[in-house]
Amino acid sequence: VEYLRQAARLDPKNKTVKALSREHGFREFRGLWRSKAEIEAFEARREAIETARTEQIRVAPDFALLYRGPFRFFTDVDTRQAKSTLEQMMASVETHWRKYQEVMRPFDLAAASDLDVVLFAKQDDYLRSVGIPGSAGVYYTGRGVGYFFGEGGWNFSTMLHEMTHQLNDKLLRGHGAEAWFEEGIAEYFGAGFLTQAGKRMELGRVDATRLRAFQEAVRGRGGRVIPLQRFVAMPRAELSGEFYAQAWALLHYLMEVHPYGRAILFDYIEGHRTRRGAPISDVLARYEYDLKSFEAEFLGYYRTGGAAGN
Repeated sequence: VEYLRQAARLDPKNKTVKALSREHGFREFRGLWRSKAEIEAFEARREAIETARTEQIRVAPDFALLYRGPFRFFTDVDTRQAKSTLEQMMASVETHWRKYQEVMRPFDLAAASDLDVVLFAKQDDYLRSVGIPGSAGVYYTGRGVGYFFGEGGWNFSTMLHEMTHQLNDKLLRGHGAEAWFEEGIAEYFGAGFLTQAGKRMELGRVDATRLRAFQEAVRGRGGRVIPLQRFVAMPRAELSGEFYAQAWALLHYLMEVHPYGRAILFDYIEGHRTRRGAPISDVLARYEYDLKSFEAEFLGYYRTGGAAGN
């Protein structure tokens, strides 16, 4: 049974795995294959769990609670007036989770359950809850929950960015990964393209705004390129718009361009998941690079117009 559960996490659409799981008396429940006894036990304590969680994440008791896959959506959106847009947002969150699992398949991800999202109807209510002026959405690490608002239209790119932080935290569990990776991979997913009302997601697309900003900096026409040695060591307190443009550019380069890019990146991730995290300079050395030589190739790609055609 445990092998079947692991197989389902690695390949959730596999028909053979689904059939065998059903033969053993399991059914899919909130993103996991569970036995009848497990489901009954969960249902018995559901009310107590949900009441406690509502208090922890600081939403009113009258918020509706909607389930989709492994997610719990707490919302005050009036479904009679905004059912289709709410459905699109929930579908997009679930699609992002599935795409994230696909990308991170080389790792033994933690089981996905109780991934919490708060969807406010009004921006003012959102801001009162998160206390971050000017934000369009946030993953609140201390509460383990993503917060977003629908007034004026859901910001899907922000959702993809912030929910990547949640999945990194709860599924990938990369201990002590530096800001360049955490923000860069969130920018990479944030550039994803959602179609079919949020039910399909295409990765690897260029973020035109980030690309333009970074290429201007590389070509000396505005902004600045942060030297890679400093960039990979920057603390979160020093992050700027230039940092985010460079973070997107670096992760796009590793994920989509460099022939060993994903191997380099995944070696780095695995080191931090096993609590023996090495800096990226040590990982690059395994591929016969130092920071300077890798930086020269990285900047050269964008200086000559790289990614513009993607």
